[in-house]
Amino acid sequence: MTILTRNPFCSRFSITWINCIMGCVSSVSYSVLINGQSYGHIVPHRGIRQGDPLSPFLFVLCTKALIQILNQAEKMGKVSGIQVNGSGPSANHLLFADDTLLICKASKEECSEIMHCLSQYGHISGQMINLDKSAITFVTKVEEETKHYIMNR
Repeated sequence: MTILTRNPFCSRFSITWINCIMGCVSSVSYSVLINGQSYGHIVPHRGIRQGDPLSPFLFVLCTKALIQILNQAEKMGKVSGIQVNGSGPSANHLLFADDTLLICKASKEECSEIMHCLSQYGHISGQMINLDKSAITFVTKVEEETKHYIMNR
């Protein structure tokens, strides 16, 4: 818990509020109903279940940190998003439910920066990217050498 309070993205939250939320997440337990009778006492060891009403709220709060990190990298010219027209805003990420789409140029430099952003986010939030559930899509003009480098990063 003290790691969260030293985190620059969490410094705006009161430690009392953080403790309250962590209490909601860590005090969950389940039992199974069989023919109307309660059996067993199951205590999950990781996170909260997907259908928990608190889950989307916490996801939005956590991804605010990721969004800030990605936008900061874009402002510094280390990551570029996609722009529909020259005068419109660019987008380097899209979020839906608990899915995240990251958009950048297929270059070694931008790949390294995206990985750095994800690492920084993981350090701050405690969430790690599940590479087994991740995918990369390239446009047709990306060279095979670049594709190979990025996919093995």
